[in-house]
Amino acid sequence: RPSSAWGRLAQGGLAQERSGVRVLASTAGHSCRSLYVYYCGQYGTHPNSELVRTLTDEVDHFNLDSLALRDNLVGDRGLLPVLEVCRANPRLRELVLPNNSIRTRGVEWIVDLCLKHPSLQALDLSQNKHITLPAAPMVQALVQNNR
Repeated sequence: RPSSAWGRLAQGGLAQERSGVRVLASTAGHSCRSLYVYYCGQYGTHPNSELVRTLTDEVDHFNLDSLALRDNLVGDRGLLPVLEVCRANPRLRELVLPNNSIRTRGVEWIVDLCLKHPSLQALDLSQNKHITLPAAPMVQALVQNNR
């Protein structure tokens, strides 16, 4: 039986945030880097220079296996374009986000993505000191619904 956290995620989560954004119908003609920069503009955030350097600029190459963004303090809002890059990489298996000033709202968006992503298996949210107790049921919903 789905938990109340699962129901809340199914009804809102990342989809709510995306409702005010011009979501690309296709990634054709884009790279991971250009997609990230595009969504930074859509979400009103500044591109993280370390992530811009890390992401490939090879057009139509969305085959990331792992995305590691450590110690960049992107915060919740800056996380949104990162999650768009994750969504565009169907083979992504690992998302590593320690020490990025992620809060409970960001955890909600991450869990929402994880529940819908076809291959994501590992998530590291360590050292995000602003994640509070209300995030626990969301993470529990992720663990319980892990395929």
